Amino acid sequence: MPKHNGYSLDRCIAEEVIMLWRHGITTTGCCCGHGKLPGFIGVIDSDINRMKSLGYKVWHNTTRPLDQDSFIPIGVDTLSEKIKGRNTVSRKNVS
Repeated sequence: MPKHNGYSLDRCIAEEVIMLWRHGITTTGCCCGHGKLPGFIGVIDSDINRMKSLGYKVWHNTTRPLDQDSFIPIGVDTLSEKIKGRNTVSRKNVS
């Protein structure tokens, strides 16, 4: 995807990363894998638990085996459902 505001994103992962940005997740890097490798989305340490709460699984980097700041992309449809589910308010009837 062309650079806008100094950022360059792979087209095949751009929409998902932009959705994360809109929901306050700060990314540190990403790659879609270009059909040759698994993709990943890196985030700042303070957003690790938020990514896990959205259903992301840690992508273990063999060069940094103890770090948990990279995640396997889940796709925009799954992310949309997770976000929608978090914004749904449950109401109980009171008798």
